[in-house]
Amino acid sequence: MSGRLQNYNQPGAGAETILTNIKSTPNGAYPVMNRDESASGNLNFQNNIYSQVFRSGYLLSHGRDFKLDGSLKLKMDDLVKGMWVKGLVAFKSYNLEDIEISISHL
Repeated sequence: MSGRLQNYNQPGAGAETILTNIKSTPNGAYPVMNRDESASGNLNFQNNIYSQVFRSGYLLSHGRDFKLDGSLKLKMDDLVKGMWVKGLVAFKSYNLEDIEISISHL
């Protein structure tokens, strides 16, 4: 028997998107914020990484995993010496729940 609970969260823009944008955006490509506290950017780099991390909402994930394996061996020596019956059973249950709270950041 085994089980596992997983609870985690990530920015609403998604970790993969943010990491891709970090790799493709050079240092100093644009200021982090405009003077009016809105997200900055330019024609070449329109996805503000700061806003994707801190102003895009979040994604909560809850996962539950349960496994059970069992066997039963019944000796039937009363009927025939050396005779036995064996039964196997396996059960697996998995549940994944995602909750996404999105905020437009640009």
